[in-house]
Parts: sequence; C-alpha cells; structure tokens
Amino acid sequence: MPENWTSLLWFLKCCTQWEIVAGFGGCFYQGLKYPSVNIVLDRSGLSSEEQNQVFADIQTIERGVLEVINQKED
Repeated sequence: MPENWTSLLWFLKCCTQWEIVAGFGGCFYQGLKYPSVNIVLDRSGLSSEEQNQVFADIQTIERGVLEVINQKED
C-alpha cells in the first residue's frame, strides 16, 4: 500500500542488522538490532515524531518477516 512505502524503504535500509543465533538446530533470527536501527533513524532527517512512527512500522514489518524466515521445512 502506498502509505506503507516510506516505512518499507526504512526497513530495507536496516535489513542487514539482524540478530542471528546459531546452534545445532540451525540459525534462528531473533529480530533487528534496535541500537543499529536507531542510528539509521537518527541520521534520517526525520522529525522525532516521524522516527517514532517509522520505528513502530519497522517493528510491524519485522514481526511478519520473522514469521517467514524462521519457518522450518518439514
């Protein structure tokens, strides 16, 4: 949806910042490293209110991505 485009672009700028745990069962993505996401947003030029909204949107996108990337094949 067009109203989500800006948040998606900011998510993509942060998408290299995954916290990954590796073990005997394989890799598990825990989520984005929020300190790194904050650095990206701090340098964005967005107002504090806009940053808060984009951060909340990034978390929503993150939850959806985690459901997909952590699926185990049977």
